[in-house]
Amino acid sequence: MNLKKPNIATFLLISTLFFTTAIFGQSAKKYFKTGEDFVEAGNHADGVDQFTKAIELDSDYSKAYLERAKSEEVLGNLEKAAEDYNRLTALEQKEGEYPYNLGRLYFELGKYEASIAPLTKAIELEKKYLAAIQIRSKSYTHLGKFDEALVDCNSALDLEKNGANFFQHGVVSDSLKNYEKAEYDFIKTASFGYKKEEALVALSEVRIKRGKIDAAFESCNRALELNKDSRDAYFVRSKLYFMRQDFPNAINDLSKILALDSKDEKVYFQRGVYYQKLSQHQNAINDFTQALLLNDKNYQAFYKRASSYESIANYKSAVKDYESLRKLSPYDENAKLLLEDAKVRLYELNREEKAPEVVLISPNSSEKNIIEVSQGIDVFNLEGEVQDESAIKLIKVNGLSLDFEKEKLNPIFKTELSANAEKVIVEIEDTYGNSLAT
Repeated sequence: MNLKKPNIATFLLISTLFFTTAIFGQSAKKYFKTGEDFVEAGNHADGVDQFTKAIELDSDYSKAYLERAKSEEVLGNLEKAAEDYNRLTALEQKEGEYPYNLGRLYFELGKYEASIAPLTKAIELEKKYLAAIQIRSKSYTHLGKFDEALVDCNSALDLEKNGANFFQHGVVSDSLKNYEKAEYDFIKTASFGYKKEEALVALSEVRIKRGKIDAAFESCNRALELNKDSRDAYFVRSKLYFMRQDFPNAINDLSKILALDSKDEKVYFQRGVYYQKLSQHQNAINDFTQALLLNDKNYQAFYKRASSYESIANYKSAVKDYESLRKLSPYDENAKLLLEDAKVRLYELNREEKAPEVVLISPNSSEKNIIEVSQGIDVFNLEGEVQDESAIKLIKVNGLSLDFEKEKLNPIFKTELSANAEKVIVEIEDTYGNSLAT
C-alpha cells in the first residue's frame, strides 16, 4: 500500500486560513466590546464606529448590527437604523423583534406602505405581538385602509383593553363614520386617562357629527379644564358657538388660539369665515390675508377674500384674487365665471362719460392748434399724451392706428408724419366709448 506524503504547501494554506479567521473573529469581538464600552459611557457616535469595524470583519455579526441600530436610533439616524434592522431580519429569520423594529422605524419615517410587510412578518412570527399590531393599524389608517385598520384594532382590544387601543379604535371608527362606536371608544379612552385632553376633543368632534351639541360642549369644556391653553379645544368650541350662531364667542375662542400661536393659518381662515357671517368684511379680509401670507396656495382663502372684496364693492381687488385662483387652478370653471362677473362689475363701477384729452408734447403748436414744423424737412415726429380717467382703447393719427401701452393710464403715443400734410387728425377712444377727434 502506497501512502501519499501530505502536501506541505496545502497544509500551510489551510493552517493560515484557520489562523486568519480566528484572528478576524477575535478582532471583531474586540471592536464590538469597545463599542459597548463607548455606548455605556453615552458615546454612541464612537460606538457606531466600533460596531461598523466589527461588521467589516464579520458581515454576519448579528449583535453588532443590533447595537449599531440602537445607537443610530439614539443619534436620530433612523434610516441607518432601519438598514441594520433590515439586515437583521434577513440574518435572524425566526426573530420577530427585528422585523417589528424595521416596521416601527418605517412608520416613524412616514413610510407607511413600507412598514406593512415587516410588521406583518413580526405578527406571523408572534401571533400576539401587540406593539406590531398597534403600529400596523396606524399605518393602515394613514394609508386610508380603514377596514384593515379596524381588524387590527379589534385584535389589539382582544389582547388588551387599554386607553391606547380604545383611542385608535375610536379614530378608525370615526373614519368609517361609525360615530356611535367612536363616541363609546373616546369615552373609554378618557376613562383610562390616556391622552385625556385629546380624547375629549375627539369626543366633542364625534358628538357634533351625531348632532349632540350640548354633550359636545360638555366634553370640550372638560378638555379646557384640563388645559386652559388647549388650542384644539378652543377651535372645536368655536365651531359649536358658530352652530348656535353665537358669532362673538366663536370669534373670541379663535382669538385666544391666535394669542397662543399667531402663525396658525387654519385659525385665521376660520375667523375670517365668522367675520363674513357678521358682515364685518374688512376684518374678514384682514384674516384671509394673514392666512394667505402663511400659505399663498390657500385656495379657499382666495375665494373668501374675493367675496368680501365684492361685498364692499372693491372689485379691482376681487378681480386680482380671482386671477390668482385661475393661476392656481386653470380648470376651475367657477373661478373663471366669478372672475368674469367681477370684471363686469368693476367695469360698470368705473364707468364715466368724460371725453379724453390730448396734450401735444412735440412739435410745438400755437393756440390755434397750428403745428410748427421746421422748413426743409420731409418728415417730423409727432408725440403726445392722452389724459383720461379710464383706460384707452384706441389711438389713431390721420387714420392710422398706433401702438401704445394699453394697460397704462394716460399713455404716450408717437408717430412719424409727412411735413407736407395739410392737417393732423388725432382720434382717441377710451374703454367706455368716450371719444375725441381733434
